[in-house]
Amino acid sequence: MTLTEKLQNLIQSSEFLKRVQEIKNSIKTIDKEYRPLTDAEISVLEKNRNSAEDWKQINVKEEFSPQYISGNRFFGKCRLGVFTGMKHNIQDGALFPSGIYDSVIINSFIESEALIFQCRLISNYYISENTVIYNTGSITALCNCNSGNSLVIPVGPETGEIPFPLFADMDMESAELILNSAHKPAEYSDYITVYRNSSNLETGYIGKNCIITGTSSIRDSFIGDSAEIRGALLITGSTLLSSTDEKISIGSGVRIEGSMIQYGCGINSGAIIFNSLLMEHTESENQSRVSSSIIGPNSSLAGGEVTSTLAGPFTVSHHQSLLIATVWPGGRGNIGYGANVGSNHTSRLPDQELYPGEGMFFGLGCSIKFPGDYRRAPYSIVATGTVTQSQRVEFPFSLILSPSVYNKGVSLHLNELIPGWTLRENIYAVLRNESKYRSRNKSKRNIFDFTILRPSIIDLMITARERLEKAADFTICFTERDIPGAGKNFITDESRLKGIDTYSFYIRHYLLTALFSRTEEVIKANRLPEFKNIMEPDGTGYWGHAVKLVKSELPADISLKSALETLILSIEKIYKDTFDSRKKDYKRGVNTIENYSLYHKSPENDLSLGDIRKSTEARVAGIREVITVLN
Repeated sequence: MTLTEKLQNLIQSSEFLKRVQEIKNSIKTIDKEYRPLTDAEISVLEKNRNSAEDWKQINVKEEFSPQYISGNRFFGKCRLGVFTGMKHNIQDGALFPSGIYDSVIINSFIESEALIFQCRLISNYYISENTVIYNTGSITALCNCNSGNSLVIPVGPETGEIPFPLFADMDMESAELILNSAHKPAEYSDYITVYRNSSNLETGYIGKNCIITGTSSIRDSFIGDSAEIRGALLITGSTLLSSTDEKISIGSGVRIEGSMIQYGCGINSGAIIFNSLLMEHTESENQSRVSSSIIGPNSSLAGGEVTSTLAGPFTVSHHQSLLIATVWPGGRGNIGYGANVGSNHTSRLPDQELYPGEGMFFGLGCSIKFPGDYRRAPYSIVATGTVTQSQRVEFPFSLILSPSVYNKGVSLHLNELIPGWTLRENIYAVLRNESKYRSRNKSKRNIFDFTILRPSIIDLMITARERLEKAADFTICFTERDIPGAGKNFITDESRLKGIDTYSFYIRHYLLTALFSRTEEVIKANRLPEFKNIMEPDGTGYWGHAVKLVKSELPADISLKSALETLILSIEKIYKDTFDSRKKDYKRGVNTIENYSLYHKSPENDLSLGDIRKSTEARVAGIREVITVLN
């Protein structure tokens, strides 16, 4: 899909823009539904300590009763719904009747059965039915309000070389398309203008069934249905998308300025969101700070700082970590405590950026120097305390760490790179992450391929293996001069050989897995499960890609039965490696901490390992059934 097509689809299908248009239509026709107050109603209102600059400016719905309106001051043109004293649960079972109490209302629409209590100022706002606003400061809006849509932020270099527009309906696909077209803003600027104009309202807006308590200030913002805002300091110039099924939650001490918050997000404990977009079901808490950034769905940010960054889905940052000027659409990564992923300033300009690979793990206290490109090194790990140099690394599933010994002929500023280490020594984490992404995904508007060993990553592994194989075998250590893609690191000959074996094993495993799926397809289609039928590249899934690897990865004379038997051995080996990987951690804990086993589950009782074991047994059983058919 092109960027133009994508933006057209987003505008046409946007529930947010549809709701804005409905509000505009409602405001245009609202006088037909409302009538002036009667003299008797004005008398009761004044008796209940209400006053108005001009009672003629206050119109009400036909069934209006003044009984639940007391202690208020009205200014300008106001429209009031019907209030019957229906009880609202403010918090923890504390019930209060609908109505308007002890508040100042200016030029606003308050729909039926809302509850407004001790709000110091509501000005130019449309407040929907059944919404609760309790003990809150000011809720105000200008007469022309687009709630932050079309703001442009710098992603990557903070000097603005990659300008990025923000709009409430952005998903990961549109974000990546805009990223690839950022050097040609004319391709999307017209659509952003259409979106901005379509999102404009004459008032601020608060949707149905919202609860807003103890909040200091809300300005120029659109807040969707069922949002819960409790104790926020400031929400200004922002769009908060929310619904009954996917409500957002904003907690104490939170500041949201010029930002888009999508469905299901939770922002709590003093977090600050400034000129940013948080995609659906993302969390930000524990005084984390997000500025000029786009954060993908299902992410979790705690305690650290994220600035001028595009981070993809399932990105996790912990405690006091730093993520600056990073372009990371693949996401699925982890930033540990004290990780400084942010050396973007050359002392001349903050004009440097970083491109991490999908699933990268930045360990405790590491320091990543910019510029850097790790896009061809997905699921690699930068070990605790490692200081990397500016570099391009192109070896997937690798470990980068400070060298433990001096290697003759190798510069002291080079780190060690171990290709394929994550697959070989930490496959437990790979499989657990894959399962975690599937189980934790709450996104309804983004589509993900959760499989880690998929065609694009397999191709990177094939290229990495070829580079390792081509290196001359007469040296102990290899650098970028010997092996392109090694970056500012060295690779020992032992690691080179192990890397070749590891990549080869998992490339073959990927191929055999696709071969099995293709065999099942052929059998279900009542065709003979022979190689000539199976080798047709028209199967579903990954087979169209995997079939090209058959000649290079499998023996020429291998039978289909032998290939599937090899797959069983491969699956069983992966489970054993997974178990051993977890066992290694458990054994280290037992040897280090007295009574460790009392509070930690052994590998035999590990829940993730149990799921992997069941999956392994089921897969092996399924393959054996197919082999029986072949026999």
